[in-house]
Amino acid sequence: MPLMLEWVTQPCEQDEIDLNKMLSEGLDTTQSTTDWLRSKQNDGIRIAGGRFNDRLICLALLLPQSDRESGLSSTTYAIDNVWVRAITRQRGVAKQLLVRLCQWADHESITLIVSDDEHQWRTLLEFGFLYEKGCWTRPR
Repeated sequence: MPLMLEWVTQPCEQDEIDLNKMLSEGLDTTQSTTDWLRSKQNDGIRIAGGRFNDRLICLALLLPQSDRESGLSSTTYAIDNVWVRAITRQRGVAKQLLVRLCQWADHESITLIVSDDEHQWRTLLEFGFLYEKGCWTRPR
């Protein structure tokens, strides 16, 4: 199942349906998907979508990192909150999204990080991430 990466900014009607299916458990029921999306964008968060056959089947939030002490800049993003539609779970969709995000990061000279205090995500090694102090980092 080949997955295409896109940045979700202005979802069409079908995208709204797909987003609602993915986010229904994590959203405040009083907030629409459009309002949720807008609030994330206003906070500078990028929403990466994985599309297959014209449908959004997964999402990831990319939080810009800016920390003068650690030397991280706006070219560093933390991957946070990955959602996969229930019907496509166990098919490697999240892994494909990660592959596409790594390709994008390479092309744009972006550093990706994933917080992991318990050192559980060793699979990130195959994508070039290195573990140090509770965080996986994939340098540019």
